[in-house]
Amino acid sequence: MSSPPLVSQSGASFGRSGSLRSKISLSALRAKSSRDDDGLHEGDTVQVKDTDFELIRPNPARPRLSGDSSPNGKSSGSEGPSSFLRVDSPSMSSASGYASDTRSPISPSTMSLPPVVVASTAASIGAVEAHRARELKWIALMTSTPSSHSRKNKKIRKLLQEGVPASVRYQVWAHLTDSRAKRVEGLYAQLNEREKVPAFAEIQRDTQLCFPSDARLSQPNGPLVSLLQAYLTMVPDIQYSKGLAFIAGQLLLQSPEEDAFWIFISLMDSHLRSYFSSNAAHLDIDASLFAKAMEAIYPTVSKKLFVDMAIPPVRICRPWLSSLFVEALPADYFQRVWDIFLSEGVVFLFRIGLAIVTCCHRTLLGVQEESEVLSILTQPPLFLISSSPDLFIELANSFKLKDDDIRKQRRKLKAQVKFQTRGRLSNATWRSSNNVNGSTPASISLPRN
Repeated sequence: MSSPPLVSQSGASFGRSGSLRSKISLSALRAKSSRDDDGLHEGDTVQVKDTDFELIRPNPARPRLSGDSSPNGKSSGSEGPSSFLRVDSPSMSSASGYASDTRSPISPSTMSLPPVVVASTAASIGAVEAHRARELKWIALMTSTPSSHSRKNKKIRKLLQEGVPASVRYQVWAHLTDSRAKRVEGLYAQLNEREKVPAFAEIQRDTQLCFPSDARLSQPNGPLVSLLQAYLTMVPDIQYSKGLAFIAGQLLLQSPEEDAFWIFISLMDSHLRSYFSSNAAHLDIDASLFAKAMEAIYPTVSKKLFVDMAIPPVRICRPWLSSLFVEALPADYFQRVWDIFLSEGVVFLFRIGLAIVTCCHRTLLGVQEESEVLSILTQPPLFLISSSPDLFIELANSFKLKDDDIRKQRRKLKAQVKFQTRGRLSNATWRSSNNVNGSTPASISLPRN
């Protein structure tokens, strides 16, 4: 039964006449298609003045192919939307709602993402989820673990080895140093109202040398200068050096100014203050302990540096320890070092020094000048360092050092130095009370309310 005739604007009648397709050569080449969404077949015809013409549903516009595309519609470099979108674009995700148009002349299989892109996208999503999971773990641990107990907490120490997300790094550092326990509201502002310390001009110069590309930190009266001015006016027995600017500047890059100040105070009090005192004995002790560890791990290199070339160990260790490896390692490396150091203490820095020696030991065996040795170790070429921070930390942890034994030796030697220092101070006090030239250095100076 034929369908009712339809009338076009020209007055022509329409009807189904599939049998006439054989009369038109073009239609003979076309396969019969399935019913379209509008209800018409490709075999539908229109009759105009006793002549049947087949109606052909127009195809969607074909996408323009680049010059290096192959005849089957696939680009030689990419296919589908991947040639326009970044691999990490949300549009590349199956969750973004992207789907190929089945009406396109390019088949659905050619529009699907290549396996490499799919794998890369899945890896990116997995990395984001893992990063977020670490963030949540840190937030939960910092909430449940008091700062004073954080350095001994096994879960925290394990997470530190896995890496601290940059988004929570400064909070983790504040937690590990227990800086909030030392905080006194309003003190930082009061300290900055004091007269300038003798090293003020040197501090201003070093801020520009240490952070030349950072407009905020290199300012003559910026936050870095203010932080160091406040600290040195509070602890006047500290001998300023450029390493303090490196350390304080890195804290300011991670945290607000006053938070950085209190983390800096806690860091100095817990680990580094003795390195910057007028008596450098503690730095000499740690340098000698490092030399012993190096002798056990690399006797050949140790003999060449400390015996044949007679380089004092402190010449190597001072730049490392006084800046916490900021000058020696790229930022993503020394940040990982700081993460663990704030939990493990100075002994972990020995491991970092040994890791640098491991990376450079073949080069060291080939040099003859002390200046070359110091240049290689204090600022090692990047191509010698492990290819990633994680591998570098793994290398540092691989050395068979007895950390507890080193800590015991360190405490014993420091106690001896402290006893000798007290004896000298007692003599100085006696000499002062008997009108003999001498004075006792101040250890800390806080503003009076």
